[in-house]
Amino acid sequence: MALFFALLSHIGWGVGDVFGVVATRRMGTIPMTVWRGIFAFILATMLLLPFFWKDFLLVTPQLGVIILGLSILSLIADFAFFESLRVGNPPVVGVISASFVAVAVLISILFLGEHLTPEKAAIVLTILIGIGLCVFDHRIFSFAWTRGELMAVIAMIGWGLYYALIKIPVQAVGWFVPGYLFLALFPIIGLALRLKKCALPSPFRGGVFFIFLASVILTSIAEWSYNIAIEQSDVSVIAPIAGSYPALFVMLSAFFFREPTRLSQKVGIGLTLGGIILLSVLQA
Repeated sequence: MALFFALLSHIGWGVGDVFGVVATRRMGTIPMTVWRGIFAFILATMLLLPFFWKDFLLVTPQLGVIILGLSILSLIADFAFFESLRVGNPPVVGVISASFVAVAVLISILFLGEHLTPEKAAIVLTILIGIGLCVFDHRIFSFAWTRGELMAVIAMIGWGLYYALIKIPVQAVGWFVPGYLFLALFPIIGLALRLKKCALPSPFRGGVFFIFLASVILTSIAEWSYNIAIEQSDVSVIAPIAGSYPALFVMLSAFFFREPTRLSQKVGIGLTLGGIILLSVLQA
């Protein structure tokens, strides 16, 4: 069952992020980040909370602090990711951010006692080389970071830490509570923005609502499926399978957005995708 939920997470992220590109470019980074979290919180409250509310009784103060810290980390990564989609080349920033699987594997080995094989080490190195080529401009033989690529790297690191270390509270209180407490931050953020009279355009405007909603539903399914999967298996097994979704995302985004990429970026995307897929095959 763990592999089934990992594959469900793979599909949800791969397709949902394509809708996310469109929604973010129409709504803006902050509105997309906040409204997505609010809608995901509403869905989780209606569909899941009635069945799992007793799990909150298992949360200790120490676990609460850990969950809060990881939630803030994930919030930063979410913002960075949506900003990278807004200003960057979708296939490039999508592959870079999705390389969080390499970070998650390394963190799970360093802090969760999971084992690093020579094969895993070689594949993680391949992914990192691929990321380097994504930001390398062969025309001037220099690294040329765009804002989108830098935001994607921040998302990669933040998600890598989050999706590895979330295993700690998930093992203690189950898969629902950590994700729900993270989502609970968004209504608070939305209210704070309203009180400060900051602009927060509604997703009901501009003809973007159904695209936005599709992104929310699909990525929410992916995130809950990931938590269920790591409750049943190791992070180093689940993260590469779920995180190999860029193969699907890149194919779809290349078809829909058709944004130009440099030769070095194409090679980098190929290496990174290959490494992520190999890592998933190795763990299957």
